[in-house]
Amino acid sequence: MIYMLRLDGYAQKRMIDMNENQQWAHNELKNLIKNSPSYEDQAFYRGLDQLMLKQAQRLINATGELDGRSWADK
Repeated sequence: MIYMLRLDGYAQKRMIDMNENQQWAHNELKNLIKNSPSYEDQAFYRGLDQLMLKQAQRLINATGELDGRSWADK
């Protein structure tokens, strides 16, 4: 379960399947957020983490779309 911060400031639970590299990057970014002394660095790492999670979701969606189109009647 991944918590994503929405633009309105509320946390939202989302289930995202990530590959090993994406999971590693997500964990590293969480550690950087915890250990960053300045708010600007924390905000940057949070934004980068959210971008990475959205890209992972887009990859999943694109894979599903490609699979669906390959099975669709023409």
